[in-house]
Amino acid sequence: MTGWSVLVQAVGPDDAQEVDPNDDRFARFFELLRPYQGISGGGMVSWSTLLTVEASTAEEAAVSGNGIAREAARRVGLPDWPTLRLEVHEAEPSEAP
Repeated sequence: MTGWSVLVQAVGPDDAQEVDPNDDRFARFFELLRPYQGISGGGMVSWSTLLTVEASTAEEAAVSGNGIAREAARRVGLPDWPTLRLEVHEAEPSEAP
């Protein structure tokens, strides 16, 4: 298995209901992603996170990281905005879980 850095960015459509960046849901979202060395951010109609996951291939890492991020967003009640950006890079040795 290899450590992978996975960037997931979800963005709401033009008519999306805005979410205040200070909303408590973002704090809970960040907390859920902490075990994955997650660095997260949120805006009025978007959220993003950079996670570190273990996987055999970049494709597996993309599926895993996107699933982890989307499940965390669902669990805290963030809108189900589509994933607009999904990037995967092999993690540096210091970033590996």
